Amino acid sequence: MNQKIILIVENDLGIRNLLRLILEELGLEKFRGLFANNLEEARARLNRELKAPDLIFLDPDFNQSESLLFLKELKQENSKFKNIPVTIISTKESNESKKLWQENGSNSFITKPFDVSTIENLIINNH
Repeated sequence: MNQKIILIVENDLGIRNLLRLILEELGLEKFRGLFANNLEEARARLNRELKAPDLIFLDPDFNQSESLLFLKELKQENSKFKNIPVTIISTKESNESKKLWQENGSNSFITKPFDVSTIENLIINNH
């Protein structure tokens, strides 16, 4: 069975560890997490991996303008990552914020704090 790869771009260690635990509970034989503390690490992870991730979780709160640029890069027409679903995980829950991310290519938006079941459903249903 092919492992599904989930890239998690999150600077909060507690959230990264929670997402790691969720992946472990869902089964390490099914899912593998790639963790990046910032966008530079995320770009390096994407370039280093032989297989593109199946899903990306992106926390834009630590640098919204750079995160928006990162999302636009992923979704460019000539990008090999353009079809990968991207979920934004943010503390900013305004409709304007959700609309901004959706208009720039995100597939879903989750507000922190989040329900574990919401994350599990996204992981399970995006593969």
